[in-house]
Amino acid sequence: MASFPLPLRHGPVTRFAEGVHCVRGTFRMGPGMMIGRTMTVLTSDDRLVVLNATRMDDAGQAEFESLGPVAHLVKLSESHGIDEPWYEDCYQPTTWTLPDSKPDGIAPGNPLTGEGPVAGGEVIDFGATDGWREAAYWGPPRAVRS
Repeated sequence: MASFPLPLRHGPVTRFAEGVHCVRGTFRMGPGMMIGRTMTVLTSDDRLVVLNATRMDDAGQAEFESLGPVAHLVKLSESHGIDEPWYEDCYQPTTWTLPDSKPDGIAPGNPLTGEGPVAGGEVIDFGATDGWREAAYWGPPRAVRS
């Protein structure tokens, strides 16, 4: 059986807009240094698209699961992703990774290019930097619904 990091501190699942939810959490970078992190959840065709996965405690995960079934896991960065292997193992979604990236802990998935997992979406690939690959994802409101 796989071993995964325990859930880290996080807030509630918050509706940001119709078909868009987020969860704010924290990550300890080192002694006395905490950074914020945000998981974004899009609802598309009554299924969830998870970006920047954040594992939550049991109550948070139950609230998240009430939004619908997880269909897609999007890995936007090589430098983030401590919880993505847990999401892949738990929900077995279709994964999306940047072409030629090192997905670190998850199987290389569908190439994250073009519109990605949401029709009408847009992947903004920042290309390679001095340490890792990064991208952003625009899921247009007309394609996202709850």
